[in-house]
Amino acid sequence: MRKIVLAVGCICLLAAPAWAGGGFSLFGTYGQVNDYTSSGGLGARVSFGGQTLLVDLTATWFPERSSVVVKNGGFQINDSLQIYPVELGLRYLFAPGEEFRPYVGGGVSWILTDVQNGSMDDELGYYILAGMVWGDGRGVEGFVEGLYRRAQTDVDYGAEGRWSVDLAGFAAVGGIVIVF
Repeated sequence: MRKIVLAVGCICLLAAPAWAGGGFSLFGTYGQVNDYTSSGGLGARVSFGGQTLLVDLTATWFPERSSVVVKNGGFQINDSLQIYPVELGLRYLFAPGEEFRPYVGGGVSWILTDVQNGSMDDELGYYILAGMVWGDGRGVEGFVEGLYRRAQTDVDYGAEGRWSVDLAGFAAVGGIVIVF
């Protein structure tokens, strides 16, 4: 719960500059949360900047997934995993002023993690994305994007040892942007 409050607090602190140009996005996502598990999630993004270059602060929530397989060589453990990526990045929009604007971007991911049977460290990683936003630049717009996120952390299972977990994968994202 503290992790969610921290993520929401970060978004609120950086929301004020959004009124200088940018917007607030709400979205749904589905994709890989680690090597062996896919999940759907919900998120919010605050963007600020100009018509071509935007700074994004994004927080995504993925529900806890049970029966997640953590592998170490020939051994495996079934566990419950929950992740909350909080990301800060840049996005470059092509064709400013047009109704359909493709974009590319990337940045750093701070992935807050939780497992049921062990202890897992939060981890820094990176993400890259490509997408498209459509609309007239006022009010509400729509967007879709593909995203790749990469981070790696360790899970400590006590007597079973410390195992590496790859928090990487592709995700599809779609939602709305409320333009400021």
